[in-house]
Amino acid sequence: MKSKMKPNKQELELIVGHASNAHPLGMLANIIFIGVLGAALFGLLFKGKAMIGVALFVVTGFACRQLIFFLLKLHLKKKYWSE
Repeated sequence: MKSKMKPNKQELELIVGHASNAHPLGMLANIIFIGVLGAALFGLLFKGKAMIGVALFVVTGFACRQLIFFLLKLHLKKKYWSE
């Protein structure tokens, strides 16, 4: 039997937070960001790239990760709120 009660704001935030961390898209975003960090570290240590270029690369990667998680959480909130 499915409950007709909607979760309150606090429960919804908890559900969405846990679901986004375990969601395949969230895992993929984390793996890609780890790759970006690895590439930045490799470029800094072994290729002699400038620190500002490496910092911009990491910041851009982090911003993309944050955007993916923001959109994923919006999608999950809409999904769980409408059920």
